[in-house]
Amino acid sequence: ANGVVTTLAGTGLTNCPNGTDKKYGCSQDGPITTASIGSPIGIAYDKTGALIIVQQVPNRIAKLENNAIENIAGTGTKGNTDGIGALAEFNDPTSVVCLPSGDLWITDSQNQGIRQISFD
Repeated sequence: ANGVVTTLAGTGLTNCPNGTDKKYGCSQDGPITTASIGSPIGIAYDKTGALIIVQQVPNRIAKLENNAIENIAGTGTKGNTDGIGALAEFNDPTSVVCLPSGDLWITDSQNQGIRQISFD
């Protein structure tokens, strides 16, 4: 049997809206028909049913909910800084586990650690 493949979200574009070219794509929030997902490497559903997307190269964590993609953590720059939302930095995040509490655990491969995102 052959399955039918369709794009759920992401444009597949490697040219960022600000004019920079990123080999593995950009991370641009917005409706699923126009948003860009840079190097998606891990996904999981959170407790509300939203899809959490780990974007390895842009070092960001996004949420797909209500037909839109929104960054929930990461500056887009490699680093190892704790902080709220877009103030946090990752260095090649690779996977996510969604806990029953609503918290997320992210493997942060180049920082050799596991990071937690809490929504208090």
